[in-house]
Amino acid sequence: MQQSAQKQNLRKTYFGAAALFVLCFALLSMTRGNVYFMDEMDNFQLGLQMTKGGVLYDTLFSQHMPLMYYICAVMAKLGAHTVLEFRMAWYALLSLCYAALYLRYAKIFGRVSMFLWPLFYIFSITTVFLCTSVLAEQLQAIGMVMLALEFLRFYDTRTMPLSSAVCIAV
Repeated sequence: MQQSAQKQNLRKTYFGAAALFVLCFALLSMTRGNVYFMDEMDNFQLGLQMTKGGVLYDTLFSQHMPLMYYICAVMAKLGAHTVLEFRMAWYALLSLCYAALYLRYAKIFGRVSMFLWPLFYIFSITTVFLCTSVLAEQLQAIGMVMLALEFLRFYDTRTMPLSSAVCIAV
């Protein structure tokens, strides 16, 4: 009987993560027509050039850190070539990050709170100019939330499992 309850609980968690992914992607997709930003275009252009053999900081000049160029290069390899395609791929990646955080922390902090925070975050960024652009600051914000959750987990349990150490290192 207990095993059946665990399976149902796990099923609810996976369903919540899938629902969160779809909802986040749908909400972010509604903002795809926002104005374009120069740094965002830089990410797209250098990502595309890297797929054609360009070498970052050698044949391709940039003053930015490389993470977004590599992400955009992967998006380009997967078929993104227009602003809309890059943004849709980016929104899928962000939604995947939100769903992964839900899977990791729903049991610890509760399903409802882990389901609602990305929605509140999305509602808040859609009202701010350029906040739905393909920029590293979005990943930085998700990383800061993950660090805060790991801190709260540590504060509550006074233990640091290997999985927490890996999350903090990422």
